Amino acid sequence: MGVIQRQGAKQTLINLIAAGIGGISTIFIYPLDFEVYGIISFVQATAFLFSPFILLGAQNLTVRYFPQFKGQESRHSFLTLLLLFALAGTILFLVLAYFFYPWYENYMAGKKDDLFIRALPFFIPTAIFYSLGTMMTQYISNFHRIAVPGMINNLHKLFYPLIVLLFYFKIITVVGAGYLIAVNYFLTLLLLVLYLSRLGELKFSTDFSFLERPLFQDMATFAFYGVFGSLSGLLMSRIDTFMIGNLIRDDSLNGISSNANYLAFVIQIPSAALGAIAGPILAVAIKSGRMDEVEQIYKKSSINLFAIGLLFFLLIWSCIDDIFQIMPNSEKAALGKYVVLFVAISRLVDMLTSVNTHIISYSKYFRFNFYTIVLLSILNIGFNLIFIPKYAIVGAALSTCLSITLYNLIKLIYIRYRFQMQPFSSGLIKVLVIGVVGYLIGYFFPDTGIPILNILLKCALIGILYGFAIMKWKVSQDLTSLFYQGLDWVRHPSKLFR
Repeated sequence: MGVIQRQGAKQTLINLIAAGIGGISTIFIYPLDFEVYGIISFVQATAFLFSPFILLGAQNLTVRYFPQFKGQESRHSFLTLLLLFALAGTILFLVLAYFFYPWYENYMAGKKDDLFIRALPFFIPTAIFYSLGTMMTQYISNFHRIAVPGMINNLHKLFYPLIVLLFYFKIITVVGAGYLIAVNYFLTLLLLVLYLSRLGELKFSTDFSFLERPLFQDMATFAFYGVFGSLSGLLMSRIDTFMIGNLIRDDSLNGISSNANYLAFVIQIPSAALGAIAGPILAVAIKSGRMDEVEQIYKKSSINLFAIGLLFFLLIWSCIDDIFQIMPNSEKAALGKYVVLFVAISRLVDMLTSVNTHIISYSKYFRFNFYTIVLLSILNIGFNLIFIPKYAIVGAALSTCLSITLYNLIKLIYIRYRFQMQPFSSGLIKVLVIGVVGYLIGYFFPDTGIPILNILLKCALIGILYGFAIMKWKVSQDLTSLFYQGLDWVRHPSKLFR
């Protein structure tokens, strides 16, 4: 897959390193104080939910319309236009926050303790910095650069454990924690801007002569649908943290849920990397009518993502009890066991169905994504209202799993109907067989009585046998190539950033 394979592999490697850092935090640091980690997670989730409104859909324009503005001057005008969208959205957001935040604070004051209320206002600057950083990341991806932005966007993997430790040792208050959350996203935005400048693309132009009325109307329509489409996507994937924070008084449960979610998040690392680099390439291919290329990416992405995701799932799930045993507050942490399971299943379904969202989003049928995701986000809210009171954080995870599975099933059927293509190949059967064998190995592995030793032995055995079977059975040439590429990067780390 050329550029997709190379940049996606770099991004995956960087994310795996970040995941290692995050894994240490998840196991040894966040459980020290689930309450403050729950508050951090709520502030972050709330900020994320406001992001589509702040950008007024500009983040959706960055990739779809970039192929029309590849000229040196026109793309500088395009960047200026995107920033004007974001500026208008930021001003509108601040005005609305000024009028409505006091009401929301009073509402939450009757349900939460003082610690939570003092941290709550920091979602406002966090939302602004995160939103602008998201738009910059997507704009940079147009130049087929995702590795360095990926590294920058993982800055919170260092900040969040630092915040928890500083709070745990009473060096900062919850207000200090709120400031540091916002500072993290400000630094992320600043580094992304500096990287864009290093690429020679941080240039502006107010020449909007290219922006003819039909084109502007088309962009405005796409941005409008993008706002609510992005919001609905966040409602489907992140509303659980927000609703746990609103429906359950105990903030530590939000921390436990977020901790468990992170363990499952590791599974989708390759998917995030591939989607970031495949998006611009799919946008160009669809605009040019090269549907054979689109179908090839669709199929290869499915088997590659599912094979890697299934391996990560096997490694995590076979060791899940041992992982919880080595955590501080292990009994409380173990409440998240089935959160890991349901969220992991939803991630595997998402990876199996490949780049379906990108294909629909960059085609003339982009409105379908909007209607579908709005419907399913409403269903997800309904699922959460039903399942959270009954099953607490496990109910939230089950709601997310049901919503994401339904969403991907509908997109799968729609792409088959509209484009006469589907992502599955015979190699998936081989992957499933290898996965079943890997699961049985983990299930029947004898307990040594030492959790860390169990983890090391299970991961080594399953990982080696799984990788050997994938290569021996010739499941995917791309995965074989990535294996050897990874070895080359280990021997020559400087090649990672070329």
